Amino acid sequence: MKIKFIVTILAILGATNSCKKASNNSITLSLNSISFPSINNCNTGSSVGSSNVMSFSISDPSNQITISNWNLIEQVSNQTAVIVNNPIKNGNSITFTGCIRFGTNSSIPATYFIKTTSGLNSNTINANFVKPSGAQ
Repeated sequence: MKIKFIVTILAILGATNSCKKASNNSITLSLNSISFPSINNCNTGSSVGSSNVMSFSISDPSNQITISNWNLIEQVSNQTAVIVNNPIKNGNSITFTGCIRFGTNSSIPATYFIKTTSGLNSNTINANFVKPSGAQ
């Protein structure tokens, strides 16, 4: 009888815990657009590249992103991931201008995510830069 009582209590506790609403502490990043306003007009550090502007939307239901507690992380192709310089956050959007050189590649893959100073990461976004006509 004692074992049946314990099993019943555990079943009730399990059912109660499974009915709790999950807290939404996630930061979700979505890619809006990639554009190339100019080609062969910027310096990648080692050669001439093309300016690209990227726009993302952010969903941050718990308001975890403040003015200074986040970084946008970029990993282009198989290079080391870096912090994007000077992204602009305006409400629920982020934009930044970068410089990319295609060389003989017709496209270059990249991944992006937000990392807060408290260690929270957003989802990862996969992007694909398609070489504009005439770009180096």
